[in-house]
Amino acid sequence: MTVDSHVAILVCDGAIDGITQRYGDFGDNTAALLAQQGVRTHKYYVYGTSTSQLTETYHHLQQGLDNGTVSGMVLTGSRSDAFATGVVWIDMLNTFLHTVLGDQNPCPVPIAGICFGHQIMAKNLGCTVGRNPLGGWECGTTPIAISSSALALPMFEPLAGASTLNLSEFHQDVVLDLPQSSSSSFVSVGSTAKCAIQGMVSVSGPLRVLTFQGHPEFHRDLIIDMVQHGYDGKILTQKEYDAFSQASRDLENQGAVAGAVLANFFNGK
Repeated sequence: MTVDSHVAILVCDGAIDGITQRYGDFGDNTAALLAQQGVRTHKYYVYGTSTSQLTETYHHLQQGLDNGTVSGMVLTGSRSDAFATGVVWIDMLNTFLHTVLGDQNPCPVPIAGICFGHQIMAKNLGCTVGRNPLGGWECGTTPIAISSSALALPMFEPLAGASTLNLSEFHQDVVLDLPQSSSSSFVSVGSTAKCAIQGMVSVSGPLRVLTFQGHPEFHRDLIIDMVQHGYDGKILTQKEYDAFSQASRDLENQGAVAGAVLANFFNGK
C-alpha cells in the first residue's frame, strides 16, 4: 500500500466486457481525467469496493484518512443500483459513507462522486434515490443546463460564459432531492429534461462534496461504444440507440471541462 499523498479512487464496478479491455475500467478512466486536468497530487490509488478484500480495503482507506495520506476521494460509476439492499459490498460502502458524510465525523478531505458515486453519496446524505419516475434511460452525450448557483462558485470558472455542459450519460436511476438534514448545505449542479439533479456541490458547512450524474471521464469514442454495448445487450431499444449514438457523434463532448472543475475542487479553489 502506498504511503504517498494521493487521491483515493473507489472503483464501484468490475470489468465491462468489450469496453474495459479497450479503454480501461472506471478507475483507469477517472485517474486519467484527473491527471490530464492537473490535480496537484499527481498520485492516485485505486481501492476496489466491489472485490472480495473489503475489510482490508476499508482498513487502508480509513488509515489513509487518519494519517493524512489520502488527500481526496472519488467514487466511480457502476452498473449496480445505489439503493440496492443485501449486497455485501454496497452495504459496506454505505457504512463507510454514513460515517464520513455524517455530522459526527465529517470527511476531512474533498470527496467527489460520478453517476453511481453521485447517487450513493446522495442516498447517504438523506436524499431519495431510485428509478427515474419519468422512465427510461438517459444516455449518450447530453447537454446539461448548469445552475446559476453552481456557476457562481470559483471551482466552476472553466464554464465561465457558458450555460450548458455536454457530458456523457448512462443511467436510469436518479437523485430526486438535495440533502436537507446535513450540517452542510448543497446546490444542484444543473439539470436536463430527464433528470432535475445532474449533480450537487456543497456550499457551506464542514463537508466538501462535488458530484456529477454524468461521466466526465468518458470521452467521445468510449461513450459511443458504451451506447453500442447497451444496444447489443438489449438494454436500449433501437430508437434509443439511434438517438443516443447520434447525439454522441454530433455534440462536442465536454468531459475535459467538467474534469477541470473537478481539478479545481481537489486543488481547493
